[in-house]
Amino acid sequence: MNQLAPMLKKAQDILEPDNFKGLADAGYYNTQQIKACEEQNITPYVAIPKAPKTTKNQGRFNEKDFVFNAEQNTYTCPQGHHLTARKNSVQSHGRKVTIYRTQTSDCKNCPLQAQCLTEKVWYKKMQRWEHQDIVEAHKERMQKIPRSCVNGLHWSNTHLAP
Repeated sequence: MNQLAPMLKKAQDILEPDNFKGLADAGYYNTQQIKACEEQNITPYVAIPKAPKTTKNQGRFNEKDFVFNAEQNTYTCPQGHHLTARKNSVQSHGRKVTIYRTQTSDCKNCPLQAQCLTEKVWYKKMQRWEHQDIVEAHKERMQKIPRSCVNGLHWSNTHLAP
């Protein structure tokens, strides 16, 4: 737990590379550790664990179905409604997050309501970590490398190799 950044920092200190990259399996995935690596000038390549299937198994949308617009500081749902920031920052599991939600009226008559909300919820609510852009950059980086590299954890001097 929470050993990704400390272990990669020790390796970086010993090897003294200018552009240090670290590779780890999904057991090391932790967004705060990925952020710590970035702050230490380490590029982490950590396999992303599979998301819980509970929401998708129930036929409801999950966070991947909502699009974030940084300029407007809003999310857009699959039906085109906006989730706006309601609270600037709150603490959640030791992280500063912003709460976003729709207007109740947007969801009340939405044809996709059953795919988005449970029976007792009248609006969609999501939260975004203040450093979510680091997590999204990591996900994009991981999507650019061949799947066989991630699964097999192959590595060469400067890049992942098939």
